[in-house]
Amino acid sequence: MNAEIFTLCDYAADYGQGKLNVIGTFDQINAPALPFSLPQCAVAARLRIGNHEAGKHRFEIRFLDSDGESFQNSISGDLDVKPNLHADYTSINIPINIAGLTFKKAGKHGIELYWEGEFVSGLTLNVHMQAAGQAR
Repeated sequence: MNAEIFTLCDYAADYGQGKLNVIGTFDQINAPALPFSLPQCAVAARLRIGNHEAGKHRFEIRFLDSDGESFQNSISGDLDVKPNLHADYTSINIPINIAGLTFKKAGKHGIELYWEGEFVSGLTLNVHMQAAGQAR
């Protein structure tokens, strides 16, 4: 299994045709005050899974603050990966839209992707306090 894409964005979708739509990817937030909530965001992943890995699998996405503590409940799910008869692999899109992702402190936050309990990919989100008069 290979994570081709793993990102935080404004919105993500898969309309059933195998295309992952990712809008507004970002890696920093300028918060006017803390705690700060994003009204809407998404975590998007595109996984390439070899036909020899077909079968049932579990993924998990963890959200960690600057102290390594969870700041959002993890999101997990089970996938039944079918072999692709037209290629050596299957691509799976995982768009997860989240309302009200809340940050209680500034600093580096991590979002991590696990496959079968093993770390696959991660990203860093920097949360900064917005300076007076600075646009978000």
